[in-house]
Amino acid sequence: MDEVVVVTGAASGIGKAIAKKISLRARVVLVDVNEANLAKVEKEISGAGHQIACVAGDVSKRTTHIQAESAARTLGALVGWVNCAGIGGIFPLHNLPTNESELMKVWDVNQTGSLWGCAIAVENFIKEKRKGSIVNISSVHGKQAYLDHALYEMSKAAIDALTRNVAVVYGPYGIRANSV
Repeated sequence: MDEVVVVTGAASGIGKAIAKKISLRARVVLVDVNEANLAKVEKEISGAGHQIACVAGDVSKRTTHIQAESAARTLGALVGWVNCAGIGGIFPLHNLPTNESELMKVWDVNQTGSLWGCAIAVENFIKEKRKGSIVNISSVHGKQAYLDHALYEMSKAAIDALTRNVAVVYGPYGIRANSV
């Protein structure tokens, strides 16, 4: 059966580069909230002769990850999941925005998006009795402080903690987890 990897944040930047590289060896499900860029990346990768599927959606929502897992099953056997979707946020603690949704969006996309991705991937691997690999894209900000990046740093440190938990708890099932 053909191997499939889900890549979130695949419409630009690091996620796009990862998806293109993976497409050389496996089928890929591209996930991103930016539908216009997602369509461009889809055309670029499929135009090179690679099989892919696309899911346009917000990674902070569980349903987006469920749709990605479903799309993966139509292409073959899910063997990998890359949680790359992320957004930055420079918010000094002494002058945080009063609009809480602006703050929570960073947390929801970065941390909750990775949480849902790990949960859905692990659920699939266990249900299918298949080994799998999860890669969470973190940041040096998860381990080191920079001016006015407290919220972003918290979200990236949480991703590192999540990755350790998945590795320890699900390693015995043949599921690997790493953060980069």
